[in-house]
Amino acid sequence: MKKWIKADNGRVTQVIEFDDGSKMELPLDNNGNLKWFDDSKFVKKTK
Repeated sequence: MKKWIKADNGRVTQVIEFDDGSKMELPLDNNGNLKWFDDSKFVKKTK
């Protein structure tokens, strides 16, 4: 497994590449913390 930080046009991600060649990119904020997706817009509200 390899892990590195990638910066591309102001977008910063942490890239994790596994031994089989598959990659996962995690978005980071300005402080280097993981930027979580706000999925509250997609949560179905019940009555």
